[in-house]
Amino acid sequence: MNSTHWIYGAEGNANLVLRYVGPDPSLKTKVLRLQKAATLAEEETPDFILEFINTVIAPLLGQNYVVPMSVVPIDPKFLKAIAIAIEPSRPKKRLQHPIDYSVPWAFLATDLTRQWHPSPTMTIELKPKWGFLPTSPLIKTAHRSIKRRQCRFCMHSQLRNPEVLHYCPMDLYSLDPARMRHALRELLLHHNQQKLRLFLDGRNVALDGVADHSDSLRAFFLQEQPNMLINSLVDLVLEILIRDPILQKLKSLQSRLDELDVEGILAFYQAHPDLPTHDISVWQNVVKRFQKRIETQPHLEQLIPEDANEKIQRLYEYVLSMTFKDCSIMISVTPHTGALTSENTIKLNNQVYVYNVKVVDIDLKKMSKIPYWFNLDQRIVEHALQHQIQRTCVE
Repeated sequence: MNSTHWIYGAEGNANLVLRYVGPDPSLKTKVLRLQKAATLAEEETPDFILEFINTVIAPLLGQNYVVPMSVVPIDPKFLKAIAIAIEPSRPKKRLQHPIDYSVPWAFLATDLTRQWHPSPTMTIELKPKWGFLPTSPLIKTAHRSIKRRQCRFCMHSQLRNPEVLHYCPMDLYSLDPARMRHALRELLLHHNQQKLRLFLDGRNVALDGVADHSDSLRAFFLQEQPNMLINSLVDLVLEILIRDPILQKLKSLQSRLDELDVEGILAFYQAHPDLPTHDISVWQNVVKRFQKRIETQPHLEQLIPEDANEKIQRLYEYVLSMTFKDCSIMISVTPHTGALTSENTIKLNNQVYVYNVKVVDIDLKKMSKIPYWFNLDQRIVEHALQHQIQRTCVE
């Protein structure tokens, strides 16, 4: 691979994504996902990662939401050259986590921000976070009321920055158009790039710099008035999220896989701290048992597991729930010259659009982080109680 044919795309805690800008037509709409240093477990092979996504996550979420990936070999020289070339483009806070030069492979996938190239593509990356209020009987008595009144995201936001609280996930997950519109406008108008990012033909459009791209956005939305661009964007995303079941799928998976709350799960983990986490057959069996329970108990029941095997099952389920609480929704849209011909077409401002919805950041979380998640949960709740924060989140 030629390092000059790839540019910086985006990154998270564990991965860094490159976009292809070279001459090979077969790679024109591809991205390369690289591993960052000290993020892979020793047993985490590329085959395991793909199997986990395709045979564990996909049966729960739906194969249609998963982005197909293939493994490609990578040379350390390529990685070192890339690291130097993209350093000026990386956020300063990310520079302390470099690319892992020792990993001889990467994942090749479709670039969702340029999916319909050469036709224009607008992509909205949305990280909705936790979509439910816990009801577990294993939550401490002192914590039950506030956990039923305030969502995890809002309490955590207050801990991080008490002065800034605009977006509540409960509004987005509500399927109430007015509340969803409010949530989307809050994310856009307060420039919350950690929860919502906008791309136009592969370029990241800063939420506080929409005006700089007004010509391109006006052409995309057939909108003459620049001050109406935010409204058009909100209308587009809102219509797609109401029509597509992805939010309700995520909410259901988050809550049903986490029926006991971390306050109940911690004791199970302390009793079984060394469970295998990189045997794919174990995870596949966990999914089968979970699906069978959901079929026989379609509604949440407050049953505390007594059987050791069931407690272990709930441990694995909790880890899966953490993946669905932290994933991102990618909504890709392109203008369509035809009529409203399929379930994936919508009409806005007399323009028909084709859209596609995918879910990313669906890798396995580490079970060993359960004590950390518990401690963070306790800090969040104790802060909310101590400061007597008067806020109600409506599920």
